[in-house]
Amino acid sequence: MRKTGIQNPEIQKLLTQVGHTQYIVVADVGLPVQEGVKVIDLSVGNGFPDFMDVLKPVAEEFAYEKYLYAREMEEANPALLQEMRALLGDVPFESVSHEDFKKMIAGARGVIRTGATRSYANVILVGGVTF
Repeated sequence: MRKTGIQNPEIQKLLTQVGHTQYIVVADVGLPVQEGVKVIDLSVGNGFPDFMDVLKPVAEEFAYEKYLYAREMEEANPALLQEMRALLGDVPFESVSHEDFKKMIAGARGVIRTGATRSYANVILVGGVTF
């Protein structure tokens, strides 16, 4: 048993398998995922676990060089966007339309589904390098 870090073996494996420029998605409970994309479903109930409760440990363990979010989040959920930006720090980011965001999921190495019910509680983390 690990003392610290992510305990979920599926998430550990996913983070290990992502290469440079490949990406994962941390998603709310309602984000549609195309058939064939790996989904690690953590949702237990509405709001549990919350998006930030999952994003925080993922961001601590995953080497990412960029993140993307749906532009609609800026108006529909500015408080969550501010919280996410504070957590993810000074790395490049890009906003895209929610429709384009949903299309990008097809290319993800995996999706970690949370129980979040907050509007547009979704982010794409693009893999970086540690060297």
